[in-house]
Amino acid sequence: MPMPFPCPLTLKGLTPTAQKQVRQQGYLDIARITLDQITDKRIDCQTIDFQNVSALININDPREPYRTAVVTLDNNIYALRPSINQLLHQLSDVFPEDYVHLKHDVCPVLGIHKLAPYICGDFWLLPMTELDGHNRSWLRWLHDDHDLAFDNQTMTVAHWRGVPQLWPLSQKRFDKRRHHGSLVARYHLALVSQLVPAGEPENQLDVAALTQTMTARQIAQLNRKYGLAVDPATAVRALQVDRKDRLSA
Repeated sequence: MPMPFPCPLTLKGLTPTAQKQVRQQGYLDIARITLDQITDKRIDCQTIDFQNVSALININDPREPYRTAVVTLDNNIYALRPSINQLLHQLSDVFPEDYVHLKHDVCPVLGIHKLAPYICGDFWLLPMTELDGHNRSWLRWLHDDHDLAFDNQTMTVAHWRGVPQLWPLSQKRFDKRRHHGSLVARYHLALVSQLVPAGEPENQLDVAALTQTMTARQIAQLNRKYGLAVDPATAVRALQVDRKDRLSA
C-alpha cells in the first residue's frame, strides 16, 4: 500500500534476508517477524526508552529467552528478555500514570473491560493483537503524525522517516482501540479540570463515578505532570462533593 510520503525501508537490527524482504514488501510485517530475523539481541537489557518506541512485538516462543521485540522511532529493532507486560509495569517510572491503576481502576469505569490502552498526555500505547502467552503486541500511536491505509483485515501505519508497519487489524477494530484511547484522554482532562477550576475539558465527560478512583498518589502524579500545587488530601475531599456540578459549571 503506497504511503503519501517517501518512507525509508532500512530497519537496523534485521538480518540481510529479512531486510531485503522489508524493501521488497515496502513494510515490516508485524505478524510474521521472528527472532531468527533479528540480529540485535540484548540479553542483559531490562528496560527500554519508551519515548523512542514505535512498536512492542510479543514473542511467545518457549524455546527462546527473548520475549519482546522493540521497534524504535529511529528505525531500529532489537529483542530483549522481559515480556511486554513486565515492560508496561515500568511505565510509571517514566510517566505520571500507573498502568495497573489505569487498567484495573479507571478503564472499567469507562466501560473498557478488554484491550485497555496506556494513555498519558500525548503518549499513547494501543494494544493491537489478541493475547498470546499472556502478552500482546502494542503500537505507539502518533496521532496526526501517522498515516493509515486499510486493506481487508490489515492495516499499514507509517510516519515520516519511519519504516511502515503492517498490522493484522481491520479498520473497525483499530477505530475501537483508538476510541478507547480517546476516552482515557478525556478522563485525564476531566480530572485536570477538577484540580484547576478555571479550565474545562474540550469535550465534557461525566466523571462522577470516575473520581471514585482518585487517590492522593494520583493527584501527586498529576501535580508533577502539569506543574500544579494541589494539596492531595484537600483535593480528595473536594472530589467527593458536587463532582458533576463543578465539572459542568
